[in-house]
Amino acid sequence: TSNDCAQDCLGIWGGSSNLDNCNICDSDATNDCTQDCSGEWGGSAYVDNCSVCVGGTTGLEACEQDCAGVWGGDAVITDFYFDLDGDGLGAGIAINLCSGYAPSIMVTNNDDYDDNCFSNVHDCSGTCDGDAVIDECDVCDGGNADQDCNGICFGYDVLDNCDVCDSNPNNDCVQDCTGAWGGSASVDECGICEGDNSSCADCADVPNGPNTEDNCSVCDADDSNDCTQDCAGEWGGASVNDECGICDGDNGSCSDECGVPNGDNSSCSDECGVPNGDNTTCADCAGVPNGDNLEDNCGNCDADSSNDCIQDCAYVWGGTAVIDDCENCVDGTTGLDFNYSQDCEGVCGGTAIVDECNVCSGGSTGHTYNTDIDCSGECFGTADIDSCGACTGGTTGLDPLADDLGCGCFTAAPENYWPD
Repeated sequence: TSNDCAQDCLGIWGGSSNLDNCNICDSDATNDCTQDCSGEWGGSAYVDNCSVCVGGTTGLEACEQDCAGVWGGDAVITDFYFDLDGDGLGAGIAINLCSGYAPSIMVTNNDDYDDNCFSNVHDCSGTCDGDAVIDECDVCDGGNADQDCNGICFGYDVLDNCDVCDSNPNNDCVQDCTGAWGGSASVDECGICEGDNSSCADCADVPNGPNTEDNCSVCDADDSNDCTQDCAGEWGGASVNDECGICDGDNGSCSDECGVPNGDNSSCSDECGVPNGDNTTCADCAGVPNGDNLEDNCGNCDADSSNDCIQDCAYVWGGTAVIDDCENCVDGTTGLDFNYSQDCEGVCGGTAIVDECNVCSGGSTGHTYNTDIDCSGECFGTADIDSCGACTGGTTGLDPLADDLGCGCFTAAPENYWPD
């Protein structure tokens, strides 16, 4: 019947063991086998990082990451070359890169002849997309400039200015004096083209002759008898310059202050060299002409430079300012006291000061300001804070621990008790 006990998979009547899908018989349901991703009970197939069921009975292997970190990707590490002109052909030195990270200007071939020329078409001069061509003389971009006038490459025939083409320079036509090639015009004795020799004739009508006419209208070739100008500019005149160089002058224009023509004023000069002077222009501070006395910056006049007054450190002549121990200019007109910048420790520019107990503190002293005051405000006092936090002893008139009568600070004193 339906409630009759039955044998389990282990043959036990009324047993609880069950046979799972892997034919394992036990009573533990937690260890029952399961299906893998391929539907196999107890199989070892699994889903890899590419979402594909692999392993087990699938016959498939798990996918791997490529060099760009993509699971199942096809990126590989290989040699890349720069393609600067974008023609799909690379050039230069190989750079080993992961294809997943290679920039767009790099390709995997090294086939570009010129990476700066997209078309890779060059003219005869090597210019990318250039228009230079080989001319008839086999010269790149020559434009047949190497042909002579008869059209012969590298020939020797030359076209002269009379349009004659040959290789004989001795029969080349020349210019006449008018500039006409092959012309007949000539230069006269005066060097004038087609001239009549008159432009260079002398006063005796001799072309390029030696005769000259002087300023007295005499024409000959003898310069020694030519007439001259006097000082007034008259040719053949008799006027002359005086001692001052003045034509027909009386020497007065160059006389010195002593009345001597071209004189140096020395005949009437005083000791200072001043004509008709009184010796005051060269007197020194003591009134001595050309004397050695000098007035120093303090108004003292003498000839002894060793006693001249000097500037003090405040730049006052004859002043009393001096440099103190801190290299400061003090006293005199400065308004500053000697060693004013020293602190109480004697340190220049120091920060030590005298505290309320007249002790030099702070700065480089190693002493803390007002540390000699006790809790009652007494300099060098002996008062101190007791364990109850009260200032006692010293000049306070209070006994230490007066606030602790045995039961703690600020509490009543202990009392005697007897059994009842």
